[in-house]
Amino acid sequence: MRESLLKSDVEMAPNRDTAHTTTLLDLPDELIDQILAEVKWGAPTAPSALDTLQFYETLTQNTASIQLVRLTCRRLASRASTVLLPVASVSISDPASINRLEQIANHPTFAPYVKAVHVCFDFYEAELAADPRALATYLLHLWHGSTLLTGLEGPLWARIINDWKAVCNGEKAIQQRDSQGDNQEGVQLLSRLHLEYKRRYEAQQRLGPSLVQRIANAMALMPRATRLVLDDGPATLRVGNIPAILTPSTQEELEWLIPPTRWATAFKLGRGSPPIETLFSVPSAVHKAGVKLTGLRIHRLQLPYMLPLWRPAANQHWEWTDPPLPETVELRSACRWLRVFEFTPGYPSERWPVAAVPTDTPSEWPGDRDSHLWPHKMGLYEVLEHILTASRELTHVRVDLHKIHAGVSYHLSNKHPNSWPWPRIRVFHLENGELETTTVPRFLRATAGTLAELHLHDMWLCSYAARGFSWASLLDQLRAHNGATGTTGGRPTIRLRRPRGAEFVWLDLSDDDRAHLDSLFDHVGDDDDGLSAVDRFIQGLGGDCNPVVEACTTRGLKKSVVWA
Repeated sequence: MRESLLKSDVEMAPNRDTAHTTTLLDLPDELIDQILAEVKWGAPTAPSALDTLQFYETLTQNTASIQLVRLTCRRLASRASTVLLPVASVSISDPASINRLEQIANHPTFAPYVKAVHVCFDFYEAELAADPRALATYLLHLWHGSTLLTGLEGPLWARIINDWKAVCNGEKAIQQRDSQGDNQEGVQLLSRLHLEYKRRYEAQQRLGPSLVQRIANAMALMPRATRLVLDDGPATLRVGNIPAILTPSTQEELEWLIPPTRWATAFKLGRGSPPIETLFSVPSAVHKAGVKLTGLRIHRLQLPYMLPLWRPAANQHWEWTDPPLPETVELRSACRWLRVFEFTPGYPSERWPVAAVPTDTPSEWPGDRDSHLWPHKMGLYEVLEHILTASRELTHVRVDLHKIHAGVSYHLSNKHPNSWPWPRIRVFHLENGELETTTVPRFLRATAGTLAELHLHDMWLCSYAARGFSWASLLDQLRAHNGATGTTGGRPTIRLRRPRGAEFVWLDLSDDDRAHLDSLFDHVGDDDDGLSAVDRFIQGLGGDCNPVVEACTTRGLKKSVVWA
């Protein structure tokens, strides 16, 4: 009986030799790649179009998740290498980061999949390396009152801050604190920090002229790296071991307290000489190294209206009537194949004065004592125009014209449609600039057939309080253009946000009237497909009444604002 039961059990038991549980590691490579793409891109495959205004965000998204996936096993670590490092980053102030970039460029696993190089232009300053008082001012700017240092609240940190303030105020203030019996922990800490800052500055300087060429050569070794991001340093400060700064056992425990200077910080403090010449030399060097640039983003680098850029040869005085400097020609050549260009300098976002175009354009770097030594200065609008007119391949353009009140806007306004330089343009975003009333209709006619998206944000319309020279008139022209282009599918998406011009600065407007006019352009409800009243009018989805005209009429502003 027992034997028959055992026999029955054997017959009914599953065959352990043939039974198999499928695991993730049993999947074919194609499925593994699809899973990794879902983690990285949120889709089973990588985006087919990387040359868009969001190429950097697209390439860098979910990097931390991919890093975690690579920790699970060797197979996933190997397969995930293709999406781990699509952007290689480097800082011009850090020799170690230059070395890492060169290692990536020579790495057989990572180099083939890098699609963009991100260059940070934060820098160590000669003045701070030479003068502890200047460094104390910088430290107070970074850390005094910083919410990042909540762990240092207390009497000791307060004494350190007071010591740094005394250093900034000079010898007498230090002697006074010394006579009061203070231990001057802040002065001792400042001495250690200054020693470390000086060491870093000297290491940065030793990189010398070869820095740009090393970046270019490394980029040339990565066959798919055809996009360049020129950026300020990190906006978020890294906080290290807070207790260790008071009793450090190694110099490295102090390093996070003295990050390199960001361009935004230089402007805010009113001094410094950020490396402008190096900034615009990188695209040219990359081009000379054999890279065909398809994307260029200049991001968060606050530039003055006039650039001390590219000295002529020794003993040569350059005149405006002379041929372009060689560096200008090289920059145009480097941008010849661009499909994407973005200039978003990140100036402070305060709104323009109500009644006038701003006049506080920075003409020089604050406190730049060497500015008089430059025999030639180039207007920022000139540099942008060289880039914007170099390539006929451009499909995506975004330009923030804040602080620039000539040049590019004028060029766009007066360009004849038959000679428009961008025959393939699809997306165009223009921000913080000036427009003539005729500019947008002229642009739409010139780009008919290719343009899919036009965004105008914080633009100042050079208009008058007359019906034919106002935003109200422009809305009529845009609606007429869309009506002439046929079905909705063939029309470009047009978005106007935060407009400035006659209707919005007229002195008879109350705050409530102005807010109401703003809302017609900016307010997007939850139930109307993400469109403002102006969006709907332009697309022909609302009534036939121009919302700006209607608002001015119903609020009794007709005579004082639109048709004065």
